[in-house]
Formats: sequence, structure tokens, C-alpha cells
Amino acid sequence: MQSEVDPSADHIWDAVETVVTSRGTEERHPRTAAQWADLRRSAITLIEATNLLQMDGRRVSTKPFAAEADGALDSTQIQQRLDSNRAGFNAFAQSLRAAVLRQLAAIDAKDPVTLVRAGGDVDEVCEACHLTFWYPNQVIPPLPDHIPPLPPIQSRQRG
Repeated sequence: MQSEVDPSADHIWDAVETVVTSRGTEERHPRTAAQWADLRRSAITLIEATNLLQMDGRRVSTKPFAAEADGALDSTQIQQRLDSNRAGFNAFAQSLRAAVLRQLAAIDAKDPVTLVRAGGDVDEVCEACHLTFWYPNQVIPPLPDHIPPLPPIQSRQRG
């Protein structure tokens, strides 16, 4: 996950963004053939990682690790959940592959809008898998009773 899945997914997710500042709005996405090719490599890496995730006997980690937060599991507990529901984990890996194939099609079409939509599908699959195998008992803090309003946006007069 840390070596292939996370960096590849993050690279694709970070490839398209809208930046709004006082100077205006900037749409950022790959524009050159080299940028699209770089993004394509990340998609291919992520697709191939789904094959590794489904390998029989594949372990969560070579070294034990502790739970990262309240409601998260440690490596031994995660491995036990995977071992008891390998078919479910493999189904998540196959769903991830299908979602990334949609991203790859968007990359090949040089279509940032579809790439963002497919990225949402990837995020949903990842989060559902994490909720099942990594942090099934996550603790979500309550929202504050009162959220102060944001200050008004100051507009600049051009003249």
C-alpha cells in the first residue's frame, strides 16, 4: 500500500485541481503529452498493484505495526480480518481495478472532468475497504455545537 497504491493514487488525485485565490480561479490539470504519460504510468502501477493485493498468501506487512488511531486495527488484527474474508478483500481489489481502469480511459482521452469523477469512485472503493479491514471501529469526533461564521470575502476593485 505505502509503496505502490498510495503514491500512485495520490499522484492521480492530485493531478486535477481548482485553485481559487483573490487573483481568480485556476484550473490545473495535465496539459502536455509528457504530463499525461506520467499520469498514465501511475494508473498502470495502481492497476498492477490490484493483482498483487489478490495474491494467495500475501501478508499485510513484513513487520508488525500498531494501530494508528482509535478504532483502527494493528497489523495482526488486519491480517486476521483478511484471512477470514479473503473473498471480500479480493472483491474490493477487483472494484479498485475497475475504477482505475475508468481513470486510465479518462487519461487516455485526456479528459480531466472524467478523471475527477473516476477518482471519486477510487476513493469510495478505498474507503469502503479501509472501513472493513483497517479501521472498522473508527472514532469520529462530534461536530462542534457552534461553528463561527466565516468572515466575508473582501473583493478588490479594479480601476
